[in-house]
Amino acid sequence: MIEGKKKVPIREGLFHFSPSGQGPSYLIGSQCEKCGQTFFPMKIQCPKCSAKEMKETPLSSRGKLYTYTVIYQPPPGYVGKTPYAVGKVELPEGERILAPLVEVEPPQLRVGMEMELVIGKVFEDPEGGEVVTYQFRPYKGGRG
Repeated sequence: MIEGKKKVPIREGLFHFSPSGQGPSYLIGSQCEKCGQTFFPMKIQCPKCSAKEMKETPLSSRGKLYTYTVIYQPPPGYVGKTPYAVGKVELPEGERILAPLVEVEPPQLRVGMEMELVIGKVFEDPEGGEVVTYQFRPYKGGRG
């Protein structure tokens, strides 16, 4: 990253991150105060029991790869490298998060492998800021 480059979330309310990369990053979910079910992205009403008592809750930053696919043919307008992988990562809360899989070559992917959340650049906005989103990579150990 070029020093001083502003990082802009792709959409507000999906995740928390430290623009300097020094603090923890996590997905922002919601939990129903009536039935206890957790959701991502946040909901204002529980899809399971219809309660409106929802509270914002941070989700785990680690999970297991539930499934994945490898994209060999880029969609129109895509400027990244191919092949690339997209997968569902199952978090301890039970949510399965669809996200790009990064820092791994597709042949290395295995269902069940431990993954960790990272916040990474998607593209640059017209002002030169880095637009960032949530992604998962294989767990590298250490603090998570």
